[in-house]
Amino acid sequence: MKNILVGISNYRNHQLDFMCEVIEEYLSFESFNVDIEIFSTVKLNKYDDYENINQYLYDEDIGKKLSHEPRIKSLFTKYPSYDVIIYNENDTILTENTIKNWYEHNKLLPSDYVCGLLRYEILNDNRLLIDMHKDDGQQAHGLVNEVYEIGDHNYFSVDNVHQGGWVLSNKQIYKLVMENNIKFGDSLECACSNVYYSNKWPGSFGGLKKVIPTDFENFTVHHLPNKYVGMDDNWTSFEELMEILK
Repeated sequence: MKNILVGISNYRNHQLDFMCEVIEEYLSFESFNVDIEIFSTVKLNKYDDYENINQYLYDEDIGKKLSHEPRIKSLFTKYPSYDVIIYNENDTILTENTIKNWYEHNKLLPSDYVCGLLRYEILNDNRLLIDMHKDDGQQAHGLVNEVYEIGDHNYFSVDNVHQGGWVLSNKQIYKLVMENNIKFGDSLECACSNVYYSNKWPGSFGGLKKVIPTDFENFTVHHLPNKYVGMDDNWTSFEELMEILK
């Protein structure tokens, strides 16, 4: 059975319900051993007796630096003991099915590539990809950079590498450590994005190229607040992306 280490950062108490939902999802995994490390300004007493959950408490004056604490204190130091290492924002669900599919594809990729995910939110029962926003009249097909054939599978890359967290193997973290590609930007998004290479996303200066299988549905994760999709109607739907990737 493979071992997973998860790091979650949480500031104040306005998203505790989402974070508990994220944690409960990990606790339901049957095919992986999961250890969870929580870096928070609020203690969750309900998890005190869980042997596979550690909590680290911080003062609120740590501010945005809190999002980098999981890497500094845990993920980039304890990784040799784990097969899969995850940084997870406190409001994004990664299911066991997603991680199984990620693991099977990620091990097929060249060493400088990493299997990525896409976030979605739900509006009127429609799943909309919130990291594929059609700005200024841009067409959805313009959001897909390239399509790659790697082995027996096809993958695509996107401009926006942000996905509310990252999933890496221990070998991929070792590569970042050895190449000194552990940078810390000044925004919350950087904690989720700067392990990836991107010349279009500010703060992303990691050495791994994020690609997503063209049968992407098993590589999508739910952003629980559903707070962006009501702002405008320029989000890309699942159906729209499927049509583009045909």
